Amino acid sequence: MNSKQFLTIDGQIIKLQSLGVTVTDTSSVKKILSENSFYNILNGYREPFLFMGVSNRYVNNLNFLELYGLYSFDRQLRNTLFPYILDIENRIKSEIIYEFSSTQDTSGCLIHDADAYLRIDSYDITKSKNNLKFKDAIDLISSLQRSISKNFKISESISHYLTNYAYVPLWVLSTHLTFGDISKFYTCMKPQNRQNVSKIYQMTDSDLVTILKLLTNARNSCAHGNRIYCLKTNDLPTPNSILYPKQHSFITRTLGDHKLFNVLIAIKYFVPQKRYRALMNSIQTLFKALSLQLKTIPISKIHNIMGFPTDWYNLL
Repeated sequence: MNSKQFLTIDGQIIKLQSLGVTVTDTSSVKKILSENSFYNILNGYREPFLFMGVSNRYVNNLNFLELYGLYSFDRQLRNTLFPYILDIENRIKSEIIYEFSSTQDTSGCLIHDADAYLRIDSYDITKSKNNLKFKDAIDLISSLQRSISKNFKISESISHYLTNYAYVPLWVLSTHLTFGDISKFYTCMKPQNRQNVSKIYQMTDSDLVTILKLLTNARNSCAHGNRIYCLKTNDLPTPNSILYPKQHSFITRTLGDHKLFNVLIAIKYFVPQKRYRALMNSIQTLFKALSLQLKTIPISKIHNIMGFPTDWYNLL
């Protein structure tokens, strides 16, 4: 078996040229390769530039700067989307925790004490096929307990409550919960709790479950530096709410095409119109800059990979 050999920057340029990738400005390319991973640029962003999808066979006259242009576009796109998703994460986290903690019985008394989130009867464990709801709740509680244990020595607030009161209130633990944690928490809450939160956004609880999963996937890609432009969520149904007719129209047009465009649709549910327009303008600017850098493929090919219809800006 042939092992992969370390390549110097000069060796990387030779490798590019051997693959048919043109390097016209050697000094600029050397600087780029000294500051960025050769592997990430070439292997991570080559697919749109492959000839007929053949591995390691590139379209004619491909310049390395086109590959780097797509790489840079993707990085800037992550940086653009991430603050919006973080704001949604913080908002929805607060609303879910408030709803759970403020749940009352018919006499107006609070049902959940400070550590009720660690008890199985606080969640929706009604019988379902293969009893999946019960398993989901157990998994959630285990995850929350691990979070407490992991943060005991590094969080003053968690160590304070455990040491002095032998429990950690949910609102204290919340700062250490990920978007994935809070998405699972919402999914496990009892139906009335889920519906009370989803009503804030005038959607069904099942729609909100789907959207939270979609945004969690996008958030993790942004946070960990994974490719975002070609994001795929094939295991998730497209968010669908007839209470939002315009969004519903977008969804119908992209049904079965679970790509980044659906993330933009999901963000629209939570962001004020003025701020959302600023996001659209930023993405449009990124597309225009990338279009100027692409010489061997049309920008429409990138639109298609991202699930963006031709008239995406006017639609959104």
